[in-house]
Amino acid sequence: MRRQPEVTPPTEITHRELALVEQKRKYELITPLYGGGVTPHQADPISVVRATEVRGHLRFWWRAMRGGQAEGDLDMKKREDAIWGKAYEKGDKGIPPNQTVQIVVVVSQEGISLAARSA
Repeated sequence: MRRQPEVTPPTEITHRELALVEQKRKYELITPLYGGGVTPHQADPISVVRATEVRGHLRFWWRAMRGGQAEGDLDMKKREDAIWGKAYEKGDKGIPPNQTVQIVVVVSQEGISLAARSA
C-alpha cells in the first residue's frame, strides 16, 4: 500500500488573490465507482478516486456534448485544451493552470466495499 508522504508545512503562508471562478458541485453516482491502489482489490487509503480520473470523465463528456461544434479535429483539440489544459512539450507556450479547470475530490459519503469475486 502507498505511504502517506511526510510533509512539513511552511512556517508562514502568504495569501495571494487569484482571479478564479469557483463552483462547487455534488454528484450522485448511479453506477458503482471503482477506485484502485497499489495492492489489487484494495482501495488506496489516501486517494480512493483521483481527481485526474474525474477530470478525464468530465473531459470525455465535454467532447461528447461539445465536440460537434468545432470545425474539425484540430479546432476541437484547441478548444478542449483551453478549458481542460494539456500536457506540454518543451518550448510550448501554454495556458497557466490557474486558467483551466481544476478538480478536487472530496468523499462526502463512503459507499459499500465489494469483496473480490473468485473466478
